[in-house]
Amino acid sequence: MKNTNENTHKKAWYKKWWVWVVIVIIAAAIASSGDSNSDSSVTEPQSTASSESSAASQPAVTEETALAISAKDLLDAYDNNEVNADNQYKDKLLSVTGVISDIGVVLDQTYICINGGGDFEILSVQCYFADETEISEKVAALSKGQTVTITGTCSGQSLNVELKDCIIG
Repeated sequence: MKNTNENTHKKAWYKKWWVWVVIVIIAAAIASSGDSNSDSSVTEPQSTASSESSAASQPAVTEETALAISAKDLLDAYDNNEVNADNQYKDKLLSVTGVISDIGVVLDQTYICINGGGDFEILSVQCYFADETEISEKVAALSKGQTVTITGTCSGQSLNVELKDCIIG
């Protein structure tokens, strides 16, 4: 005799919890990497003389001009009040120190995720690198669990807090 109740108690594939977790992770990855070039549109200057004078009046971007903050403090600021954190940090040069939780490539962009170093931290500061020399020499030498300071421009939070055009050091 066959038990006909065996098949009637199985859940449909879309009702399983792990299916929705995978869908949310994929959607977040697509959303966080989809806007990478939308904020980078730059208007061409009217004349070369005006561009030279504006470049001479602005100091060179270095780690010294960056605002130093720990990954934990930056993540806490965005967790507590995203609007206030955007006012303080978005489009500003930050020098963030934290523990590497992930190193990878998504859509041909190399990234490092850093956080406060806790065991069960889900959110992180995701740092994207554009300079191939930086990637091949410095990023390749790093490993998970290592403490690192990364300087880049904060572009706000999608799933993680994102830094663009990063350098290590």
